[in-house]
Amino acid sequence: MKNTTIRVIIAACLLMIVGTASAAVLTEGTENTSNSSSIITPVLNSYETPDEPMTGFLNRDVAIVRGLVYNTTSIDEITWPNYGALQINASNFAGFYHDMDTGVSTESIWIYGYDIGGNIISQEGLDYKSEILPVDYKSSYLYGQYTIIGFLGEEYVPLAENRPYKFSRLLIDSNEKLILKAGQPLEMPEGYALEAKQIDVDNNIVWMEFSKDGEFVEDEIIDVSNGTIVWTCKADNIAGENDVPVLKVAVTEVFQGQTDSLAVVEGIWLTDIANVTQLYDGEQFGRMEIVEIGPNYLTLSNPHSITLKKGSYIELLGNFYLKVAADDNLRFYIVKEHEGSDACELRGEIAENAYVFEWTPVNFEGFYYDLDDGIGTERLELRGIEDTIIPENCSVYTSTPVNVSFKHPSWGEYKALGFIGEKYLAGYSSNAFGTGGDSVDILSNGMILKVLSDQDCATHMYPDSSLTLEEGYVLEVVQVDMDNNEIQLNLTKDGYQVDTQLIRGNSTYVYKTHFRNIQDVPLIAVSFSPIINPFEPYAQVNGIFQVSEDCLVLEQGDIFCKMEVESISDGIVMSNKDPIYLTRGTSLPLMGNFGFKVADSSELRFYPFVNVRAQSLEIVTFSPANSGIGSVEEDQQDFKVSTNEICDIAWLLNGVEVQANNSCRSASYSISPASGESYNITVLAMSSDEVVGMAWNLNIVDSDPVPNTTEPSTPVPNSTKPSVSSGGSGGGGGAASGEDYGNIQVKEIRQQNINRDSAVLYEFNEEKNAIDSIGFTSLKNAGTVSATIEVLKGRSSFVASDAPGTIYQNMNIWVGKTGFATPDNIKNATLRYRIDKAWIEENDIAESSIRMYRFHNNEWNALPTHKVSEDSGYVYFESETPGFSPFSITAYIKEEAADQEYQMSGQVSEPEPLYSTEDIDENMDRSADTDRKTPGLSFGAAIMVLACVTLLVRKKS
Repeated sequence: MKNTTIRVIIAACLLMIVGTASAAVLTEGTENTSNSSSIITPVLNSYETPDEPMTGFLNRDVAIVRGLVYNTTSIDEITWPNYGALQINASNFAGFYHDMDTGVSTESIWIYGYDIGGNIISQEGLDYKSEILPVDYKSSYLYGQYTIIGFLGEEYVPLAENRPYKFSRLLIDSNEKLILKAGQPLEMPEGYALEAKQIDVDNNIVWMEFSKDGEFVEDEIIDVSNGTIVWTCKADNIAGENDVPVLKVAVTEVFQGQTDSLAVVEGIWLTDIANVTQLYDGEQFGRMEIVEIGPNYLTLSNPHSITLKKGSYIELLGNFYLKVAADDNLRFYIVKEHEGSDACELRGEIAENAYVFEWTPVNFEGFYYDLDDGIGTERLELRGIEDTIIPENCSVYTSTPVNVSFKHPSWGEYKALGFIGEKYLAGYSSNAFGTGGDSVDILSNGMILKVLSDQDCATHMYPDSSLTLEEGYVLEVVQVDMDNNEIQLNLTKDGYQVDTQLIRGNSTYVYKTHFRNIQDVPLIAVSFSPIINPFEPYAQVNGIFQVSEDCLVLEQGDIFCKMEVESISDGIVMSNKDPIYLTRGTSLPLMGNFGFKVADSSELRFYPFVNVRAQSLEIVTFSPANSGIGSVEEDQQDFKVSTNEICDIAWLLNGVEVQANNSCRSASYSISPASGESYNITVLAMSSDEVVGMAWNLNIVDSDPVPNTTEPSTPVPNSTKPSVSSGGSGGGGGAASGEDYGNIQVKEIRQQNINRDSAVLYEFNEEKNAIDSIGFTSLKNAGTVSATIEVLKGRSSFVASDAPGTIYQNMNIWVGKTGFATPDNIKNATLRYRIDKAWIEENDIAESSIRMYRFHNNEWNALPTHKVSEDSGYVYFESETPGFSPFSITAYIKEEAADQEYQMSGQVSEPEPLYSTEDIDENMDRSADTDRKTPGLSFGAAIMVLACVTLLVRKKS
């Protein structure tokens, strides 16, 4: 690298000379291309992907993308018509890397039929393949080509030709015209930046500097007197490769603005050589292993046979899975999960140079489809395309009702149909829910009702427990009378009682309402099994069905964006009454949240799409219903919860985990308090990337408590509703961590592709976030992993007290899914952060006392901290951390610093392990002996957890 003195000399000579330079590690060159004069549009000095047109979202259980649905009796049946092999490619599976504009894709999966069994993929009967392909730079100024390879759905650049096993992620390939102002860096992904240090308009000279994480990488003095200059930076010794291109920049001209000298850039290409993926022969990815690395391709295959069991979800490699229907017929599709994001785009099969085309639930996952039943009702037909125009009445959408079995089998059937991607009720069959009622035809009356819930379940409900339903409804079990086999139920809507019924055990509660001219339409149905357990009677819910009370009224002539309703007699038929123009490079609305996306290409290539959001984990039933409870000493008190999806449930007593229930929808915990204290009982429900919880305060009284005559509180105490985000930064959003949403000032989420034995760095740039970066060394290939920082307005919800000293900032920091940040996966974790000098001066802070504290094992621990640097506005520090959890940056004023120095030094201990088996052993001991005297801590109802972090790192990935 050039040293500082050389760079200063270059700056001083800028107006006199034009020079070139070389570096020991990085080398750079310039290329002269023709200059073109054009109108310049000023832009900001930042690189951002252009926004897509605004569209709404559909809500789905999970945010995944899938391929085609294969409905067959055997593997051989679907492979035989294709000469014994079935190919899945980017045209019909959006999980693979695909450049829509160029049509380039490199990945495919092949399934072969070998006659070994109807639902068995034989050993080496499934191949994943990818190859290196040349592509053009997006900018014509960056003339020539470079090579790319797709791997597990991401686009990479090989470090050298014929190296399909060493590659880095492509960050930018842009032809966007940018104007750089002298001294204002152009911020690029992953901490890279490009800055015009000085500009000499008279001599057509610009001094460019390339940096990473604020550190100088390379610079060049560029003379555009004779036309466009392409500056290329290369690096040596990158995973053993030399002359690896890192950056290409096309500088086309410099000019004088009204107040500033400006440089014009019309092409940037950038790769992330700081994170290189290396593959090895025999390396395993899930059920697959690398079997061949060729000169420009690689192949992974399954070393063992794969049985497509009914209802299974089978990991293949990375985030790729096979989902198999819970049906006697073999029906399956390939899936890619979107880690670190709860939103994604669903697209249909790509239509390329097609005159006619058809999308159904088989080749467009945006349409409603039930894999287990094999039922989908929607169809979109293009009956003719003229050049790039869909003429009127040539885009035809149809959806026809079909009989669908309730998920709770004893209820019979109802009529359902999909409408613009969502499931709706078209009518009830006679004797629906086994209540003997007449059939109800809703669609013929010009209405459909969205199906909110249809599930077969097994949820215990005790007296004074509640079942949370959709749209503000809550069903409360008031009393369970085993002697008379009766259950007293109250139904509330937004806290107001709307119905009360006394039903028999082993029957169905039905709440009915009316819609327009139709009376007694079932809105909610809940099935109860027989009452059991004479010692503590409870009712078991084994089926739930609910439709929306907001009916969708349909009439002929209704307009849904580009489509108009033609008929609703036997089903819904819509068509376009005006031409639809498939303009290249655009996303255009079609109907509802659906649209067409068109390639920026001379060839017509397009597909339908819709954006979806994943369902968030929720606690749906809980008991007791009140957050404050009085109990007599030694009397057993029971706590029960259920969730809307399978998850891990952990129970904490005064912040210490005392019980764990894994892979379940419901759980209970009992305590017999042995002292006249107050207790905090917290329950956490944890999925792979979400944590939600609630808490109760248990107060011990001397005698039987006076019965509570007030209505049970229906809002979930201390439960943070998960919010939805597709990543990025800003206030709030993201999968819920359990933090009180109102306590989050700023939330930043960053993603990195994690490779084995590589230095990982997450960079953050939100002004209100003091953390600049999170770094560690990865010990395994982990794919895409998210890092989340929640900057808090006050103390974290996971802690009971403030960290010592004067607080500069509180924050929660999480990296990866629970169980990722362990010594088996990462090492040498650090946090870099900045402290405003104004804060130091205003509070008379002793700079040497500034510390980063981490909350772990129910106490604040000072981390090893040292000063890194400073500038005119900030002092920069780095702290070593053994894990991720709540953190606090604190310091002492100068008067206190001398007194606290010894105490602080004592708190900076050796780093504790990321995963503490002692914590687990201790908690297991507590769980095994609930009569043991419990800790005498006391917490308010607002404290969700004290040992949440211990749980998160305890949980298996």
